[in-house]
Amino acid sequence: MVSAAPPRRGERNDRTGGGDRRAGGRGGRGRDREQRPERVVHTRRISKVVKGGRRLRFNALVVVGDGQGHVGVGMGKALAIPDAVRKGTAVARRSTITIPIKGSTIPHEISVRKGASIVIIKPAPLGTGVIAAGAMRAMLELGGVQDVVGKSLGSRNPINIVHATMEALSLLRDPVATRAARLALVAPTTNGSTESVAVEATPELSDAPGPVPTPTPAPVEVTATTAPVDATAAEPTAPDTVATENVSTDSGDADEPVG
Repeated sequence: MVSAAPPRRGERNDRTGGGDRRAGGRGGRGRDREQRPERVVHTRRISKVVKGGRRLRFNALVVVGDGQGHVGVGMGKALAIPDAVRKGTAVARRSTITIPIKGSTIPHEISVRKGASIVIIKPAPLGTGVIAAGAMRAMLELGGVQDVVGKSLGSRNPINIVHATMEALSLLRDPVATRAARLALVAPTTNGSTESVAVEATPELSDAPGPVPTPTPAPVEVTATTAPVDATAAEPTAPDTVATENVSTDSGDADEPVG
């Protein structure tokens, strides 16, 4: 009777589906890992000495973004790291900003100084990728910038670098949108001159405002009112000649002698 050959070392304790188990890495089971919307770029342990001993606390600096031009940063503090990360994520989601992305890069170069750290961000051509390191790279990737070059000078403190990068991204302006906003504030009038008009930016009105009409004053009617004239009062009165004649007649009769 021929006995069966013993199992090989690689086939021992083999289970169904075990060959595809490591396709996605250790414990991945063939699934692609999803990119988390937040990243913890820095954690710090703080120890406070009190009468009863040491009290430990943790700080977590978290960056969040959606990959479509929105990014935020927040700091969380708690007695445990998971609670600090949760608080930092909530703060970062409330302080998100919008990055004016032009194609796959930023509109222009910008440099910001924060404390002893200097951050320089430059636009790059298509296909360059994100050339940055540390917290700056995490912010640019989560913000949706695909081609950019970042450089940090001076202090390497991640807190300063994150806040400097956040300020630099908030100061970016799109030249086309800025020019359109300036032209919208100056509208031509009917006489050919320009007049500054305050236009409120509303999402419903997308067209530029038209010419502002000049108000025309209403015509004013003037009527001359004269008082009625009395005809009798206007005629001159003749002198009283009758009384004069009577006086002269009486005086002549008195001079004649009485016969």
